[in-house]
Amino acid sequence: MKRKLTSVIVTLITAGLLISCGQTAAGPSEPSSAKGTDKATAAEAGETEAAENQSGKKEDTPIDNQGTDVTETDNGSATATETELSSGKDGGKGQQAPSGQAQSPQEGPPVTDGSLSSAVNSFNWKLLGEMDDKGNLFYSPYSLFSALALTDIAAKGDTKTEIESALSITDLQAIESEMKDYLSLKAAEKSAVLNTANAVWLDKSLKTSDNYETDFVAPAKDYFGGDFFQADFKNGLSQTKQQIKDWVSEKTNGFIPDYESAATGDTMADVLNAVYFYGEWEFPFIASSTAEETFHGLSGDRPAQMMSQKGLNLRYLREKDGISALAFPYRNTNIEMDLFIPAEGRNENISELWGKTRPEEILSALDKAELTSINYLSFPKFQMDVTMDGLTDTLKNMGIQTAFSQNADFSGLAEAMYISSIAHRAKIEVDEEGSRASAVTEAVMEITSAEMDGDIINFIADKPFLYLIRDKETGIILFTGRLNDIN
Repeated sequence: MKRKLTSVIVTLITAGLLISCGQTAAGPSEPSSAKGTDKATAAEAGETEAAENQSGKKEDTPIDNQGTDVTETDNGSATATETELSSGKDGGKGQQAPSGQAQSPQEGPPVTDGSLSSAVNSFNWKLLGEMDDKGNLFYSPYSLFSALALTDIAAKGDTKTEIESALSITDLQAIESEMKDYLSLKAAEKSAVLNTANAVWLDKSLKTSDNYETDFVAPAKDYFGGDFFQADFKNGLSQTKQQIKDWVSEKTNGFIPDYESAATGDTMADVLNAVYFYGEWEFPFIASSTAEETFHGLSGDRPAQMMSQKGLNLRYLREKDGISALAFPYRNTNIEMDLFIPAEGRNENISELWGKTRPEEILSALDKAELTSINYLSFPKFQMDVTMDGLTDTLKNMGIQTAFSQNADFSGLAEAMYISSIAHRAKIEVDEEGSRASAVTEAVMEITSAEMDGDIINFIADKPFLYLIRDKETGIILFTGRLNDIN
């Protein structure tokens, strides 16, 4: 997959998903450089040994395209839509995205029932099928979907048809309504928070379409919580890029403080969506139990810091299509990390096995799986900071052709605009206490010229594995990752 980021007109930044422990302001958050877990909550989660606690904001005045003030939200923030997930009812910087020929993650087209979760997940499997099976991988299908869905509001004709086909959208209004509902969920507990923000920077010289207020601005605000700012990309590029950088840092709670916008002097509009996630394990690991073990990666054996614990009751899928799966929940939320490894006795790489499955069937089987006694659970601490710019070719392969051509129609926003490239950056940290994850999606647009009882079960992910961070209640896959090697 090629990674060349070209000049910009619309930047769609979708960064990070926050599950945090109870701060409010522009959005609930835990300390920007920390994990924010205390000993008391660890004890409540069933641990008797304490883990050590680990732990840029620039306000921009929102204005519309004519330079008038935009009404602020009730909490005073004009740039953020805060989402708090309800409590669960059932309980190496600079890494590059893999490139090369993709493997299909399933046989036949992904199945979708028209819902938001089905569309996001279907898009995810198609996107995963475009990825090489070499190297580590981490991205947010929810982020990419949200960014592209936001551009779809302004799209018309073949441009719209192709975007919606790639995103598995059969009814955009229904998707928008579900998106609005998902972003407005309220949590019973502050420790389970999904924080999402959307904003649009428009160049002061952009000649918008006659109906752009009703065709683009109104739905962007209503369904995506978007706010609008005026920019001067040609004469004030450095200042605008700094504002975007500060905005991303703030909305990702400082997890991505160094984002460099792809905007240029030719940029006419930047559409940003930021999401940040922090989650504490329901069953945190004890730091003193973490030990150096061998991870058997595709590139050979490497030492890894393997976290482990014994005697857990978790949803466990012994085997389906050669894959074993386990759901590891985050505290006070429906979100969980799903882990997938080759089943016992299978020697294929996880990517090879996954390419022969229907992923939704595996997830469905995992969701229906009974709580099972896990004798021993082990998987590595790891960090990834993956840049996946140059997604243009990938999305073209998925059927979005017109949007990237001189024939694109985004007249809901302005005439003669097309997407020149799309970039994506995603970052994750997994340790004994939980996970932090965020993602940034940037769409660059320009003007055209222009299980059995009594079994002893061990789940040891000491070889390449796939993982998802998924909202079990809605079914939405927030993040997708693959760990092939320890760096």
